[in-house]
Amino acid sequence: MDARYSRERLMEEARLKFERDQIWRLKAAKDEGRDEGWAEGWAEGIQLGELAGQIHVLQRVLGLSESTMSDLAALDIAQLTKLAAELQAQLKNRG
Repeated sequence: MDARYSRERLMEEARLKFERDQIWRLKAAKDEGRDEGWAEGWAEGIQLGELAGQIHVLQRVLGLSESTMSDLAALDIAQLTKLAAELQAQLKNRG
């Protein structure tokens, strides 16, 4: 009876260890994904801010009314890049 009890206890402990390890792995993967998402979001935010600043300067130099930050924030990077290029072309053609 003691041998069977010991074997069952070892199996139960192994099962519990496996479950704890699985929970730890899932938590680690979740944390890693969150960190990667945060880093990507941060980098994109910096790029958006730089483009918005560039657009504001170009609009000011061209004597245009400046877009609001909320208007610019509604655009994606491709749209902001296109707008900045259009404003740069206007400035170049003006000079």
